Parts: sequence; C-alpha cells; structure tokens
Amino acid sequence: QDAINAASADGGGRVVIPEGVYLTKPIKILSNVELHLQKGAVLLATTNLVDFPHVPMKHIANTDGLPRKRSSALIYADEAKNISFTGEGAIDCNGAAFVKMKTDRNWTGWQYERKVKLNESLPRVVFLAGCSNVTVRGVVLRNPPAGWSWWIHDCDNVLIEDSQVFAHVRY
Repeated sequence: QDAINAASADGGGRVVIPEGVYLTKPIKILSNVELHLQKGAVLLATTNLVDFPHVPMKHIANTDGLPRKRSSALIYADEAKNISFTGEGAIDCNGAAFVKMKTDRNWTGWQYERKVKLNESLPRVVFLAGCSNVTVRGVVLRNPPAGWSWWIHDCDNVLIEDSQVFAHVRY
C-alpha cells in the first residue's frame, strides 16, 4: 500500500510485485497507478475476516434488497482514474479458507458452506466503483470465497484482455 500511495503522490507510476507469495490485507488502488504482477507473483489474501472491513465507497451498488450490506474486497478502488492491473501473476483471495465442505450426504445444493454467518459478506477479489480508464491485461484472479472476482460497478472505459478467473462454482 505504501508503494501505491507513493506512486500516486508522485503523479502516478508502476508498482511491481516480483515473483513470490505475498500475504496481504486489503489494498486500495489510487489514480494513475499500474499494479504489475510479474510471472510467479501472487498476492494472497489474509484469512482473517476482520481484516476485510466494510469499505464505504462513493459509487456503490444499491444493497437495500440484498442480505449482505458490506462491501469488502482484497483490492479496491473508488473513483480512481487511469488504473491498470497487468502482468502474468495472480491475485488469490484465499477463498478455500472461508468455506468448508458440507458433510450431509442428503444435501443436493451447494457443496460448500460458509464458515461465517450468511449476513457477514465474504470479500470480493477486486472491487472497482466509479473508476474510469481501467486496463486489465494478463492478471489471473483465483479462489474467490463468494463467487465475486472482478466486480466493476459504474466504471467507464474498461478494457479486460487475456485475464483468467479460476473460481470454484460450488462455493
């Protein structure tokens, strides 16, 4: 987060995540910043749900009719401009840590259940709200705990190419 803050304060720049696995709490992307994950780089979400507080955002989806009113994500941006996610690395939200396999043999629905109450929202992987000029190129998203990977809300001029999402459909 310090590198992103510094790049933004300098008018923008590229923040490079080198090869390796980096356990992280939520990261806020700021205007004019490119988050570049080199091949073999993994941003791995903490497994402590307390580390994912509700993030009040200016541009937020109306959650009045939904059972979960929290918006939390591993990586988020609110009204950021000219932001990019590039490289051959991965963003892993550590979803398997937030669910457990159901043991009832008669159950025919979802194969997994949350380890937390239903009204406690699990984090999304990337949540962008009210952003403009967003580029996603080559980054892999994996292991979302709640079926949310790229959540792009009320954003303008978004380009996504060569990005893959690996999610367990039974979560």
